[in-house]
Amino acid sequence: MEEANPLGDIAIETGVSRDHEQRRQNGPTFEKREHSEKKEPAVRTPSVMKPFVLPNDPQPDGADMHESLLELMKETDVPKMQKVIDALEILLPPAKEEMRLYHTPRSDMSRLEASSIVLSIEPNDGVYDLMSQRRQADLTFLHRPFNLNRRNVPRTSSVTSSHIRFDELLTTGWNPILALRLGMANDVFCVQGFKNDPDRKIGLIGKLKTPVSRRQFHDQVEREFEGIEVAQMGNEEEEKEMVHTVGILNALTPDLLRDIESECKEYKVDMLITGAPREVGLLEASKIGFSVLAVGHTSSEWWGIKELRNILARLFTGAKIHVVEPEMEETNEKISYTDENGIEYVMDEGKKQKRTRRGNSARRNNEKSSSSRGKEETRGDSQRGRREEKNVGSPEAKHETKKRRESRGRDNGRETGKSEGFKSKPMNPQAAVFGGKPSVVDAK
Repeated sequence: MEEANPLGDIAIETGVSRDHEQRRQNGPTFEKREHSEKKEPAVRTPSVMKPFVLPNDPQPDGADMHESLLELMKETDVPKMQKVIDALEILLPPAKEEMRLYHTPRSDMSRLEASSIVLSIEPNDGVYDLMSQRRQADLTFLHRPFNLNRRNVPRTSSVTSSHIRFDELLTTGWNPILALRLGMANDVFCVQGFKNDPDRKIGLIGKLKTPVSRRQFHDQVEREFEGIEVAQMGNEEEEKEMVHTVGILNALTPDLLRDIESECKEYKVDMLITGAPREVGLLEASKIGFSVLAVGHTSSEWWGIKELRNILARLFTGAKIHVVEPEMEETNEKISYTDENGIEYVMDEGKKQKRTRRGNSARRNNEKSSSSRGKEETRGDSQRGRREEKNVGSPEAKHETKKRRESRGRDNGRETGKSEGFKSKPMNPQAAVFGGKPSVVDAK
């Protein structure tokens, strides 16, 4: 006779089915399941060109309504921390997939003052040095905050960031400020759609008010970004050709270049400006007939940091704004490739490629830890050698063992009656600060 289940009614009352309760009592059962069908790869979102009229004094995204909102935020006195963060979110609207605040103070940010603002591409020695000084980094903005060591951030400071929107709006992408500064007309086309995101703005294309030669435009871009990594402009005779239409792109992929070629049939794009040089993109541009100026990844971001400094300096005249230069290292590595016509493009020999040094602090800590491990191993080997010289069961060895226990506080009360052990001290978050001097340019 089958016994009644005393938990059956209870299971039903609590919303659990009898089948679930039965499976719980009988144990797991294994069923043969067919493999699910493979998901088809996502369809690439083609880039489209949408007409747009730039205002004469644009903000980073070119929207007039943001200009009116920022006018209301102007502050002659020392601004509050929350007000500066709100202004940054208006200038660089948050993306869905990124986190903005990487460190918040314990107090209410609407009451704390931001008398000193630090802007940097990523946390480096200069940023940490400013954080170690009193009231020199009330609010810090980082473009790439992923390696931030929060132990070095003061408790009363805040750290905010913008990665995706900063790349889109303040580097070589949808950048109306850069477009007008390079002499482009107000009527432009917005290059929209990238990486399966149809709403993402990836660049702009427009005509120059006054056409110039390729060499003249090259020199103008070089002054703006303080250098160019790769210039693909043809031979000396082709450098004299006039530039009428310019494109500013956040990426240089073959698909994007082909989309621009098909969309801009009425406008012949003469020159493209981008950040990091990609060989596959340079080859495709050469095949289509686009000239390319690649200013460099870090150089384009550094341009955005300085421009953000200018905007915040106009808004918050009562705050001191520091911009920390990126840590750069020079290398003799050359970027060279040969296109389909057999022309070899090599970066100028007189210029050295600049790259950001990543993980300096981590590398220094690893070297320090490895050296300390080496000392400990040497010390351990010498102690083991001394112990091997003595007889383990001898009185001298027992006395040595007893002395070590006493020095470590591990006698367990045999002589002192109590064991003090090791005492841990509270950690000071401002104690571990990297050395070196910050490389700072103060806003005037």
